[in-house]
Amino acid sequence: MFNDIKTIIFDMDGTIYHDYDFHRSYIRNLLRGTDMLNWESSLINFADEVLGGKRLRMNSYYPKDMISRNDPESYFGALESSLAAEMSYTDAIASCRTLYLGDAWALVTLLGETLGLLKDGRGETVFLETREDMKNNGLKGNETLRRALIHVGRQYQTVLLSNTYREIAYPLLEHLGYSGVFGCIGFSASKPHGMLSSLEALCPGALSRPETILSIGDHAFNDLMPIEYLGGKTVWMSPYPNINEPAYCHKLRSIEELAEFLDGLCG
Repeated sequence: MFNDIKTIIFDMDGTIYHDYDFHRSYIRNLLRGTDMLNWESSLINFADEVLGGKRLRMNSYYPKDMISRNDPESYFGALESSLAAEMSYTDAIASCRTLYLGDAWALVTLLGETLGLLKDGRGETVFLETREDMKNNGLKGNETLRRALIHVGRQYQTVLLSNTYREIAYPLLEHLGYSGVFGCIGFSASKPHGMLSSLEALCPGALSRPETILSIGDHAFNDLMPIEYLGGKTVWMSPYPNINEPAYCHKLRSIEELAEFLDGLCG
């Protein structure tokens, strides 16, 4: 399936590192300074259930409109009933009213949007506070994956594309020990809308043969669908065993499986 691959695109968050608890920190930061502090445990439990496949429907679309927040359970029920109809990738690209529930970051963003707590720059503040919490809570890279990334980079064109801007993403790469292991890096990539233009800017001509491109990521709408739509290959990363799944060519659950997969590409 992957014999003709020339270019491998990597996502960063949830792909080359996994943090299974950051949503708890995000929710605490989201609620700080608001009148909703007593919602913390309910929101964290709800997020845990979503990531366990028990509530909402991962890898589906939800409106970002604010929902009445009279009490946690009525809010959760309204959010669950707001599930948008299935739509094609091209229709979803054209829509600005929905959010694709593709990973844990999308989940906490959906909560923040529908609770009306990301206005007036709060979204950026909560994001930065959570990033700092992640580093302080012991987030680290994986040496086996680092070696595999260096190994695969000797045979393939490797590209890291992140939606996070450089001033935040690059220090995290350094913290993880992954700086210098990718052939080229694109920050503020604006995936999915800007993914192809970002790739073309970094790797001129790569899109002329989309069948030779492999994209690896955990957020199917951002990382996989733009390449799949052109006829490229995809690998979906997900540590959550019970959630609704998107389309993909191959699935991996862990950093260790990713390292083994990359070594296998090298023969």
